[in-house]
Amino acid sequence: MKVLRALRSPRIGLLRERARRLRAIACGAGLLLAAGGAQAQSEGPAEREQTRATMQKIFESIRVLLPLSVNDDAFAAPENRATVEQALAALHDNADALAAHARTDDPARRYLGASLAADARQALERYRAAHYDGAAFQIQQTTENCVACHTKLRSPGDSPAAKHFVDRTALAKRPLAERARLEVATRQFADAAKTYEKLLASREIHPGELLTPLSDYLILEVRVRGEFDRARKTLDAFAKRPDLWRNLRADVVQWSRSLRELAPLRDRPPDLAAARELIEKARQLQRYPADRSSFVHYLVASSLLQRYVELPPPTDRDAAEAYYLLGLCETHVGDDYWVSQADLYLETAIRLAPKEPFAEEAYVLLEEETLVGYTGSGGPHLPESVAKHLEELRELIDD
Repeated sequence: MKVLRALRSPRIGLLRERARRLRAIACGAGLLLAAGGAQAQSEGPAEREQTRATMQKIFESIRVLLPLSVNDDAFAAPENRATVEQALAALHDNADALAAHARTDDPARRYLGASLAADARQALERYRAAHYDGAAFQIQQTTENCVACHTKLRSPGDSPAAKHFVDRTALAKRPLAERARLEVATRQFADAAKTYEKLLASREIHPGELLTPLSDYLILEVRVRGEFDRARKTLDAFAKRPDLWRNLRADVVQWSRSLRELAPLRDRPPDLAAARELIEKARQLQRYPADRSSFVHYLVASSLLQRYVELPPPTDRDAAEAYYLLGLCETHVGDDYWVSQADLYLETAIRLAPKEPFAEEAYVLLEEETLVGYTGSGGPHLPESVAKHLEELRELIDD
């Protein structure tokens, strides 16, 4: 079960609309990977340079949009209208290009690029309709695509170029959790770690409101920065809070213990067998479905798997198993508030190797995730197109 997530905004309709759209994006990315196979060519120097140039254009648009989006008066001011519209249009076009030029064995980049492009398009539509609150909110949430991309793999370091994407004075006025995610989005990982640690040390915030920042902090320190010891010390301090309920304290203590135990894996070359073994240990740690004591095991396994699929794997079968295991990990550690990649990974596993035993397990998990995603107060309502899509995947396994 995922770590509990609190909605960061009351815009429920926008979130539901987005959830439905992202399933279509994930489907497209999975189809493209299945067509390309796992052993596609890696990017050459020209392609890497093109990607860097596209990312720079994306960052430039975000640099223009973010400070305006957090200032209601400036965002709605007529004199800024042309600037906002041009930046949103450029963000859409370059995100679309990023998705289109991604390697065929990199479905996550296609998915996140398409997601970012869709966010920019919808923000532009809302802005032009003078729905400034919704447009500003969606612009701010575009950074979630950046967060999802930037927290997959070990980082070689912070980005000096992105240091001034958001005015530091304006950033300091934002709530700590929001500030930390913006710092991650702009690859200011060291600053983000300090911000998260300050937030987790605050006794003014109930620990129930810190579950999301706590898991986000661990993802940052373990998967991105490789700071197992630093994360463990933060957990040890957090466990001493007198306001933790018993089960949460037990989880935090177990996470600290797991970080100490798994630290030797930090620099281990990506290995499918090692990830498989970690996930099995995680399952053994779970006493009941909602037990979160295995969070760190799933997180470290996901780190190994992200690096493994980046190689890419030698065969479609190996890639498929890696994506299935990644999807499984994502359901335990992933943030499904704005960007969720679990469905993408699970579908990719099915399409690459539908006759392997894990394809059946991937389908069962994907079906459950999908049904839960379309369940509301009135019960489950599965659109016909989504039901048909699941049937197509089922046929791949059964034929």
